[in-house]
Amino acid sequence: MIDREVSVPVYYKGKLVARQRLDMVVDDRVIVECKATERLPACAGAQLIGYLRATRLQVGVLLHFGPNPKFYRSSTLRNDRGMGTSLPLKVKENSRHSRPQSPGPYSRE
Repeated sequence: MIDREVSVPVYYKGKLVARQRLDMVVDDRVIVECKATERLPACAGAQLIGYLRATRLQVGVLLHFGPNPKFYRSSTLRNDRGMGTSLPLKVKENSRHSRPQSPGPYSRE
């Protein structure tokens, strides 16, 4: 199942401070962020990592539909308090057969 433009809460020190809108969430497991620009903005990777930190989802994919289309994958490792450490974005080309596995609802509530 693919959910589009999913609104998720953002908490800071236990208080709701904002909402973020994710481009897509696939099978309640993977955040998909799409960019259709000539050049991939420098902040695009940080945006995806921020989305991962704001949710309980652990895998994100950044799709860039530029002159040389690529996709990037990022993962978040969670500790026992639910806090995450993001792994760097990795470029993947022509690997459409892999399917990331990660549990979790959208909200960290």
